Amino acid sequence: MVMDALLSENDQDCDNKDDLISGLPDVVLAQILSFLPSKVAARTSVLARRWKDVWRCVPDIELTCHPDQSASESMAFFATVNHVLSHRTTAQIRKFKLSFYSAGVTELYCIYCWIQHAIWRKVREIDLNVMDVRPFMLPPELFTCKTLVSLKLQSGLTFCVPSLIEFPSLKVLHVIGYKEDHVAVNLNIVAPVLKKLNIFLESHIGDQIVIDAPECKYICLQFTAKLVVKSLSSVIDAYICLGNCFGRPGGHKPDYSEYVYQLFREISQVQILTLSAITMFTIRFALHQNLSPFPNLIELSLNVEHCEDWQFLPVLLNNLPNLRSLNLQKNTLCDHERDYDWCSPESVPQCLLSTLMYVYFQGLNMREDELKMIEFLLKNGEVLKQLTVMPIHLALEDAEVLANRLVMLPRASESCDVECCKDYCTSP
Repeated sequence: MVMDALLSENDQDCDNKDDLISGLPDVVLAQILSFLPSKVAARTSVLARRWKDVWRCVPDIELTCHPDQSASESMAFFATVNHVLSHRTTAQIRKFKLSFYSAGVTELYCIYCWIQHAIWRKVREIDLNVMDVRPFMLPPELFTCKTLVSLKLQSGLTFCVPSLIEFPSLKVLHVIGYKEDHVAVNLNIVAPVLKKLNIFLESHIGDQIVIDAPECKYICLQFTAKLVVKSLSSVIDAYICLGNCFGRPGGHKPDYSEYVYQLFREISQVQILTLSAITMFTIRFALHQNLSPFPNLIELSLNVEHCEDWQFLPVLLNNLPNLRSLNLQKNTLCDHERDYDWCSPESVPQCLLSTLMYVYFQGLNMREDELKMIEFLLKNGEVLKQLTVMPIHLALEDAEVLANRLVMLPRASESCDVECCKDYCTSP
């Protein structure tokens, strides 16, 4: 739309040097062009003499090579990037964003040099998306860059990174990557002012990730590596997908639950917490461990694949004195799932008596153990306002039976509304 406006203005009065857009200062025009991909911004040089060099002042560089491009088009893309970088007139690069879907050795070396160039130009944001399958070396100076405030790395290839990652100014770190089986991951992330951390890594229990981010507010952690937390005490919103299946009978690997419990202790001030199915499975084998209270937690989301994983729910509820919203989701429906006898806690959790107002259960079916769990919540939830269940893969007739059973369950809260949503039920 910006490009259309520029072309329209130029068509209306190509000889008028005082048109509204062209009369703006270079710094304003450069800011306008920063909303365009760099390749498009460079094309504005043909609009008029006034626009010939404006694109060189744009502080942001955004370049994309699409997966359906031919070899010649890819070569043209690399030539374009080199042209853009070599003809810039501004000293600083504010944002460098690059998306590329297939690269040979020469192309990967070019990307390496481009990142170095951005670092030399005191770049503040880097967003790199390189989808390939070969190991990719990133410049070592990237991981100690003093001007960087946002780093997003997403790759289908293997990132080769140094063991120590130290960002004095970084506020956003987003890493999605993979590694070869024989390559060990040993990351030590030090970021004193980091606010958002998102790590998704294909890793193994022999790998290790150390995190020291005392000011971090939001975390999303998805990996199997050994986790060592030096500081995450400021987290208020967390998505946790840590663990493995080694706790199953016959497993030969160390128990991963100790790392999860260590993380729980460090983020005890969290307000919003989501635990994945693999995390719930992992901590099911460590119910004997003492769980630290979460005094500020108001919203909890739990995902499980088997009813047995609900064993951790009473333990959690007993440590959530101010919980307001509970979201439960069962991801799969297994015909051969073992029966699980729901065991109500000896004492009613404080949150059920005073704070829990909303419960949402997706994946509830006709299992007696799950109905007992719902019955416990309704019977003891003195301030409950809404309990919603959404059965999955259940026939409409069975859903009606389920809805009638739920309505008949005793409730501690007279104002509680029980609803059975049938959007995902199957017709006869």
